[in-house]
Amino acid sequence: MITTPSFVPVTLSEDLLPTSIYGDAPYNTVPLCVQIPFVMQAEIQRFLQALLVQSGCDEEGTYFRIDAYLHRGSLWVLEVTTQYIDGWGIALNLLRACGRPITLPPVFPALWVLDNPLYRPEIELDAKEIALATAGVLNPSIITPDAFGLHDDLVYWYGWKAPDDPRIRPAHGRFLEDKIQLQRLSSIWSGDLVQIPPTYTIDERSWADLPFPIVCKNRRKNVGVYGNVSLCRTKADIGKQARRAYERCEAVAQVFVEPYRYDDVRPTQLEILCIGTKPVTGYLLQGDPDTFVLNDRVAHGPLILL
Repeated sequence: MITTPSFVPVTLSEDLLPTSIYGDAPYNTVPLCVQIPFVMQAEIQRFLQALLVQSGCDEEGTYFRIDAYLHRGSLWVLEVTTQYIDGWGIALNLLRACGRPITLPPVFPALWVLDNPLYRPEIELDAKEIALATAGVLNPSIITPDAFGLHDDLVYWYGWKAPDDPRIRPAHGRFLEDKIQLQRLSSIWSGDLVQIPPTYTIDERSWADLPFPIVCKNRRKNVGVYGNVSLCRTKADIGKQARRAYERCEAVAQVFVEPYRYDDVRPTQLEILCIGTKPVTGYLLQGDPDTFVLNDRVAHGPLILL
């Protein structure tokens, strides 16, 4: 039985790829795919089910994006995004471009709200690729936040400014986005193929007792007194603001995990997209050797679920 992911070179059809997914920034790809075995997918699903149970949330209407490294044969979960989940169009498009298109159930809302115009290229790609993946059964319509109040239907909110409303999907997004949820699970989770780096708050460890190197993270993205992520190899590496945020329980400290380096050079991260707790698609991100934070500015490659 195959238990570990594998990397395989692929050829991408350039004519199917977008030119940009954010403003006018160029979109970069790499001719490489990662294959995730079924047994690892099953444990990812069990991991997300455990996250919901310990958070007291039900699964209906939830979506997840997992940011993870491969490390020592396991998938190490760095973050779980639950509020603003982008990347559907990127993942589906990359699979089409490498000749491995998939179908999706038409479970997304028909209305999508875009609250930041810079992401219009990406949300338009999402709408196009979801229509193709559902054989035209679902054709998402994009509306502005001002138009949200004019509709009674469920809405998929694309951005960080969603109001507290039961019609909004992902469900429980803002509550689950708090990194305290993953931190609490890290102390009780026991997995064979899916791991969580030890993660602490001031309630578990004082600043002086943290096992450096650590990655200090705001509990919520785009909210805090310093950047979203700071790598601290020693206690002297980080400024007073991050330490103050940690001591106020505004940030968590996660033990640093070395990224998987393809060819022992290029850091590579996996983005796994889930409908409810079920993994359905994703993509890989690959940066230059000295890249610390891997995001959509680096190269993208397909992710195939076996």
